[in-house]
Amino acid sequence: VGLVAEKHPETWRAAVAARGHGMVSEEAITIAEQQRERLLMGMRIAEGIDLAAFTINPAKIDAMETLGYVERRKGRLCATRSGRAILNAVIRELAE
Repeated sequence: VGLVAEKHPETWRAAVAARGHGMVSEEAITIAEQQRERLLMGMRIAEGIDLAAFTINPAKIDAMETLGYVERRKGRLCATRSGRAILNAVIRELAE
């Protein structure tokens, strides 16, 4: 299930005050969408993602690693400092 938040800040704030949250709806998301969300969020944290939980083309990982954008650490894939500077592009490449 995906949650959709109110987009307008003042309306969101009023909803949080009234209901305790700013969510306006729930929607079913596919397994592929869940995986993409996990990739998007996981690559943004220092620990990165558990490679065993994802199906990412190894050649893409190798290419990103050669460019210095990602590194493998104990079964995890993490963005490097250079990779974090262009993280949206790195994630997009890994997700394709």
